[in-house]
Amino acid sequence: MNQQKLRVLHLDDEIEELKKLRLALLAEELEFSFIVESVTRVENYFSSLNSAQWDIIILDIKLSESLMGGISLLAETRSRFPHITILMCSSLEDAGTIKDCFLSGADDFISKQSERAELCLRVTNAYKLDQLKRGKKPHNADKISTHEVHNVAGQTLERIAARVPQLVHSAITSIHIIGESGTGKEVVADLIASFVSPCPFIKVNCGGISASLMESELFGYAKGAFTGATSEKKGYIEEASGGWLFLDEISCLSTAAQTALLRVLENQEVVRLGEVKPRKVNVRIVSACNEPIGTLVQSGKFRQDLWQRLREAEIQLSPLRERPGEIPALVDFFCKFMTGGPYKVTHEALEVLSNISWKSGNVRELRNCLRAMTEFHVNKILTPLSIPDRVWELDEVSAPLGKESIIVPQVENTGGSFVISVRRTGNEEKPYSLDDIGDQIFLECLKLIGQRFGRVSLRMLARILDTSRSTLSRKLKHVIDVKLISISELGSIVSISETD
Repeated sequence: MNQQKLRVLHLDDEIEELKKLRLALLAEELEFSFIVESVTRVENYFSSLNSAQWDIIILDIKLSESLMGGISLLAETRSRFPHITILMCSSLEDAGTIKDCFLSGADDFISKQSERAELCLRVTNAYKLDQLKRGKKPHNADKISTHEVHNVAGQTLERIAARVPQLVHSAITSIHIIGESGTGKEVVADLIASFVSPCPFIKVNCGGISASLMESELFGYAKGAFTGATSEKKGYIEEASGGWLFLDEISCLSTAAQTALLRVLENQEVVRLGEVKPRKVNVRIVSACNEPIGTLVQSGKFRQDLWQRLREAEIQLSPLRERPGEIPALVDFFCKFMTGGPYKVTHEALEVLSNISWKSGNVRELRNCLRAMTEFHVNKILTPLSIPDRVWELDEVSAPLGKESIIVPQVENTGGSFVISVRRTGNEEKPYSLDDIGDQIFLECLKLIGQRFGRVSLRMLARILDTSRSTLSRKLKHVIDVKLISISELGSIVSISETD
């Protein structure tokens, strides 16, 4: 069987780590064969980066002998080569570092603690997924499943899917996707790509390209057009000729790039930097933006004539808060395909998730919440206890009530004996029982434990309180059910894992 060869450039200042990953890629060749170049110094990395066409870049986050860290290298590499698959690796797996990697443009993060087989699988899957995101069909990959894409965005995308075939087979040359961040604009672009295959579908994130490189990347350049232009290069528009070009975050285009793009749409011509003779192209444009371009037109930051040409057809994606009925289907889909799954969400957790407005990130924020919840799964089951605090902050109305105690016990030592007194807050007419007092004493104990030990496991909490884990679990469930403590508050004190 003929295997597709992928060129991999790996930077790490630890020789053993270079050997480990190299052996993993060379020994586990299943779908691809790999050509691996290993470098230990940043200067050698840049030299190698410019000397060949790479499919995959792997960067160590911490480089002890360099002033430039791996994340800085990631940002610079991404700006220069937006279509290369880039993975970051480290022996540290803290959430902040991983978040910085993805915000800087990484396609995946791999741990140095991983076994060889897992390393190879992560690299391979990251490359395949990256190619799908850009509208390129990976070697031996099936066509995008329209049914699965429907599930990702629920009923909203089903309605859009019925419209896409008509759009791509019409005379329309430009489609604009409107929607807030996280509503699924890139999913719609992938759906369009699935209908136009095998024609080219090139995806470009305009926000990820620096202003100085924008025109050369989009329109190409001639040899000698500027310092470093040692050969001519096609731009993304020429590469997409005969198919479609997806311009995400199109509001980031410079004024000069807007003018040149208008010429492409009007005349189907592109002029490379350093040339005066136009080249004919046949390209159709899909554009998207998080902010309303009409506002930018009014402020003079975006050309009105270009805006009119880009919106021959519009696809509107409403925010998730306006379609809460789709949340259960979205949760079911994400839980089915998340790493380590499939997971199951309890009825109580689904009710909470369905009543949050998701104002900050829409579908993306819902997906990220579910991923975060898997940190505290119990036998692949996700409960309200695992919902991160930041999610409760999205919508205070959705958080459990009862953050103030109905009864506040006070324990005083008077002359060697202990006296328990009770002070009531809230409704003075509501009667209280011995169980109520016991619940409040239990809550006060939890607060003291949280102050002294920080977040503890269920096992450790049971040991501190000298009780069994089953009894403790029932008690925790009770104080949540009667709304004496919010789930987010309890989650800040007690962590529940599969081993508990």
